[in-house]
Order: sequence, then C-alpha cells, then structure tokens
Amino acid sequence: MNPVGNLIAGSRRAQGLTLVSLAARIGYKNASKGARRIAALEKTGIAHPDLLRSVLTALSIDEEKLASARRDELSERTRAFLAAAKGQVQPSIRLRLIPGFHIGVDIPDDTSDADIEALAKSKASRYKCEAHVVLRSGISMSVNEAGEVVMLRERRDDGAPQESSLMLGPRSIVSQFTIDPEE
Repeated sequence: MNPVGNLIAGSRRAQGLTLVSLAARIGYKNASKGARRIAALEKTGIAHPDLLRSVLTALSIDEEKLASARRDELSERTRAFLAAAKGQVQPSIRLRLIPGFHIGVDIPDDTSDADIEALAKSKASRYKCEAHVVLRSGISMSVNEAGEVVMLRERRDDGAPQESSLMLGPRSIVSQFTIDPEE
C-alpha cells in the first residue's frame, strides 16, 4: 500500500466498515463495483476526484490528513528514486531518431567507455540522429548527428542537487573523453 491508501484503509477499518458497506454509504447502487473501486484506491492511493472526495467525507478524513499522507508518499518516492540513482547503472545508448521516438542499443558488459563513445558516434553518424549515452551513475553524454560529443554531464560529488554540465566543441578534451575532429 501507500500512505494515502493506508490512511483510507486504516480509517475504514477503525470505523468497522467493510469495503461493501463503505461503497453503500457513499451512494453506490452496485456496492460490489464500488467496493472494487475503493479497494483500488486503498491499494494505489489514486482515484477519480469525486470518489476520493466521497470516501474522505464518509470517513471524516480532513484535508490536512490527506495532505500529510500525500507528502509522505512523495517523500517515499523521492527516497526510492535517490536510492536507485545511487545504485549501479548499466551503460546504455539511446538513439533519438525523430522527436519522441527513441531506440536502445545493446552494449556488452565488458565494453570500455571509449568503445561505448565510439559506438555512439558511429550510430549517430550512420542514422543521422542524436545519441544519448549513460556511461555509469553520474556520467552521461550527448552526441550530435555529425558524431561529435556536444555535451558531457558529470554529477558533482559536493552534494549539489544539480549536475554540472559542460558544452563541448569538436576539439575539446574533457576527462577521459578525447574528441578527434577527423572522426
């Protein structure tokens, strides 16, 4: 469950209501259908605004309790996202063939950063599209249609929430990435 669903389920149980009896209380003629919708609300915390409002009113849950549960849910999602972001990242290349349409390129596990960069450049040049590369957690790059690295992003380790970005030209050298204008 989630904080919003837990709030609703806990309040319903504390009042001794079943899903069917709550559905009947809020006006469902087909109590079984209403019970399924309330069960989904308790499981996901998401429902049509009218259903949510009716359930909150029937259970005497005020807006402040709901707002608090939503803040808790956001905090949980943020913690989960940050934990995943700090984890091991599989290198990947995404080709942007046309706006809104991306395809992935498989990369073998033992491929070096230089080989991944070369593969991204060759695919971007061949298909005349942008390539977005994630090398590992905190390091990514973009390659233009000409096969040139145009952006390298490297997350700073000083605790800053924003990652630092460098715009690169075709003759730039940054970190381990050397861009050869003859390629």
